[in-house]
Amino acid sequence: MSGTEHTTFLSFPEPRNAECPLHPPRSYARAREQMPVSRVAFPSDQRVWLVTGHEECQRILLDERVSADWSRPTFPFPTENPRQTLDHLYGYTRALTTIDSPEHTERRRALMSEFTVRQAESLRPRIEEIVDRQIDELLASGPPADLAHHVSHTVSSLVICEFLGTPPEDSGFVRQRTSTILNRSTSAAEHGAATDELLLYFEQLVEAKQRNPGDDAFSRIIEKNQDTGVFDRDLLVALMVLLLMGGHETTGEMISLGTVGLLTFPDQLAKVRTDPALIPDAVEELLRFFSVSGGTLRVAKEDITVGGVEILAGDGIMLHLATAARDPHVFAHPDELDVTRGARNHLAFGHGAHQCIGQNLARVVIEVALARLFERIPTLRLCEPLTKMSFKTDSLLFGMYRLAVSW
Repeated sequence: MSGTEHTTFLSFPEPRNAECPLHPPRSYARAREQMPVSRVAFPSDQRVWLVTGHEECQRILLDERVSADWSRPTFPFPTENPRQTLDHLYGYTRALTTIDSPEHTERRRALMSEFTVRQAESLRPRIEEIVDRQIDELLASGPPADLAHHVSHTVSSLVICEFLGTPPEDSGFVRQRTSTILNRSTSAAEHGAATDELLLYFEQLVEAKQRNPGDDAFSRIIEKNQDTGVFDRDLLVALMVLLLMGGHETTGEMISLGTVGLLTFPDQLAKVRTDPALIPDAVEELLRFFSVSGGTLRVAKEDITVGGVEILAGDGIMLHLATAARDPHVFAHPDELDVTRGARNHLAFGHGAHQCIGQNLARVVIEVALARLFERIPTLRLCEPLTKMSFKTDSLLFGMYRLAVSW
């Protein structure tokens, strides 16, 4: 099938399932079953390929003929003004996530020693301390209380700030600017101001670490880079912004959503309570079920054929990972939460060369937060029905602004 023959277009973005916001848009699920590679129109009127099948997403993420480089002329952006999006975000994403090999391979290799499973596990005791302190704060403030504020967002921010050597008193500043940048309704002026403030802050922080390195991951990255020269000074600043933004936003959302998921499916929570060793599998299943990043963007460098459709060189591609995570050809009863599923082939952290570098740390933080929450607050419950909760519908990431809980 030629890449120019499709004439049916889905709109984008689509709202999440109105009956149950825990599920992706129904129209995307229908597309996955009928045409897993189909055309959509972005708000800028740019036509791109929407990929909703699990196998098709995996294939594209592994294909070296597909580019993650935002600077390519036809790279797709789900915004009314793609050039404005590029100008605002490319300054720091170009440090790692929106470039191709060989630069990407070289930079990722320079960072990997700080993001191993062993490194993440070594931080577990300290993460437990941070989580317990925030649960204490939650208990002191309620019931009812906002779990997203007291635990989810604060824990993730404090952990990544400490890991990278950012002063903990600055975590609120970082979190606020990051939320502004990721909010789809943010004006161009607000977006630009938040970006500039973050870049200036981390420029000063990088300079301080170059003069006086500490015992933290970013200090070690800077010291190692003095010998390799993989990152220039501007790229080091960009990298710091990228790691901090990616590290606390997605992890924080998963703590909130994971709590909602387990409380919404009490039979699954009961299994975890009975066998705490299920927590790692439960986290993998929650990552699959929610897929907070929703989608990822690519552009074809050469003609490729996926799902029987020919995608031409220069065509934009939107991989809707949240819909792929519900593919019944890969996951039995995919709309059900099953903590015993044992499936680790989800795409919540991406796949291939650009798979999330911080996934090991994220897993440990989510595991500790959920385990301690349900251990310390056995009567934890939601204060609102799902349809009344403040889910993020105006952000580039799925998550929650607030999560009212009681006990």
